[in-house]
Amino acid sequence: MSRFLFVLWEGGGNVPPQLGIARRLLTRGHRVRVLGDPCLEDDVRSAGAEFTSFTRAPHRLDRLPESDFVRDWEARTPIGEFARTRDRAMMGPAAAYAADVIAAIDAEKPDVLVVDWLLIGAGLAGEATGVPTALICHNPYMVPEPGKPTPGFGFRPVPGPLGRLRDGIGNWLFTAMFDRALLTLNAARAGLGLAPLTTVHQVFERADRVLVLTEAGFDFTPPQSATNVVHVGPVLDPPGDLSGGATPWASPWPADDPRPLVLVTTSSFFQDPRRMLTTACAAVRANGARALVTTGAVDPKSLPTGDDVVAVRSAPHDAVLHQARAVITHCGMGTVHRALVAGVPVLCQPIGRDQPDVAARVVATGAGLRISPNAAPRRVARNLARLLDDPRYAARAAEVGSRLAEAAAAERYVTELEELAEPARSTVE
Repeated sequence: MSRFLFVLWEGGGNVPPQLGIARRLLTRGHRVRVLGDPCLEDDVRSAGAEFTSFTRAPHRLDRLPESDFVRDWEARTPIGEFARTRDRAMMGPAAAYAADVIAAIDAEKPDVLVVDWLLIGAGLAGEATGVPTALICHNPYMVPEPGKPTPGFGFRPVPGPLGRLRDGIGNWLFTAMFDRALLTLNAARAGLGLAPLTTVHQVFERADRVLVLTEAGFDFTPPQSATNVVHVGPVLDPPGDLSGGATPWASPWPADDPRPLVLVTTSSFFQDPRRMLTTACAAVRANGARALVTTGAVDPKSLPTGDDVVAVRSAPHDAVLHQARAVITHCGMGTVHRALVAGVPVLCQPIGRDQPDVAARVVATGAGLRISPNAAPRRVARNLARLLDDPRYAARAAEVGSRLAEAAAAERYVTELEELAEPARSTVE
């Protein structure tokens, strides 16, 4: 048996896959403790793990929008969104996260530290204490690498000199934006007795593993990627299903309803998707379809529902996807993975964060289309009609989903973490 310490924050779709990994380690006889936001305690204990709360680092007591200390939806540009995350979670509070993690390491004596990759300060604690550390990347790998599009902007690959020029300039801008916090990061490192970095991205080179929770082909992975970066496939655990059991879904429509079913969904983490959800309802009606809308942090009563459109806070997406013909979504990685595994094409309306990059991957594979979350109802309706009427989108979704399902079934993330634990366990034995 090995001891794993997970460090996790409430960021919406990042939580279910990481707790899914924790649950699999527990079923293999390992001990798992999660250090995280107090509002995660019930989910952590439902997964079977032990829980410790952040004390020095920023933390949330609930999931209400008012308690979100990043508030990236208030930014007006992608750069502004990343800057808020950089300053309020990734590097601004790095020293505080490191202090909490070091205290937990002292108490728990873990064999492996497993860190949400956005909490850079938590990773510093692993480097300072010498505990083998894995960073969990729950979105496309968003570190610039030669041979792939610049992360953060939703770019698709462009071959030839023009593509190299675009990505060279984009990578410089992306790196410079994060390196604006290098002084803060290096101050935290100095407090831990660690040498300074010359660029923020060197943080990822110092991790023992960076486990990317998707399939390499889906992620535009270049031929020469960093040796410690491993694409381990998705964790397909849906939100609210931490026990591993299937949640039943009672359709509000009769089984012989001929109208195509569309799943409309947005993040459980508030990103102000109200316009997107409202126009989706209109687009579904314009196509003579029906929709189940899962609204997350948005009040379902605020939407124009009826016999053809039913809105609820949440529902088991996998059960709905078995009947759906298309998905309209903000394009979170977990939703997209499950849609493609079910062979359902995706209409992507990315709001922010990693979502434009996820959408770029969907469009590049031919498994869906992308439009603005502020698109007019008529444009949403036209693009939805394309997904419903052209079987090639569903065929491509099924092809991509088959590869994702195969990668998920391998559960390579468990193997990688157990390998990290072996030297420490051998020393104890």
